[in-house]
Amino acid sequence: MHWDSNAWDASNWLVMSLMMLLFWGGMIALVAWIVHSTRSVGNEKAPRTDTRADEVLAERYARGEIDDQEFTHRSAMLRGFPPTPRSQSEEPTGAPTSMTL
Repeated sequence: MHWDSNAWDASNWLVMSLMMLLFWGGMIALVAWIVHSTRSVGNEKAPRTDTRADEVLAERYARGEIDDQEFTHRSAMLRGFPPTPRSQSEEPTGAPTSMTL
């Protein structure tokens, strides 16, 4: 009779060890992926703007309809960044200028 038919030899131990490494490695990778995906949602950069709006703004700037400061101000607003504060002495391009006598 063969009494030792279910014995664990070296190949069985090797297969079991590799399977445990794969299992725990997969579990760690899954947890890391979940943590990364949930944390990156709150850390997103400014939302992408419509490229058409950027193109129109660039075209207006190229034609000279708006100046450097107006272009910078509107570009920052499109990208979701707070625009730089404008002084009260500055008037938007195209607005009639007031003349004081």
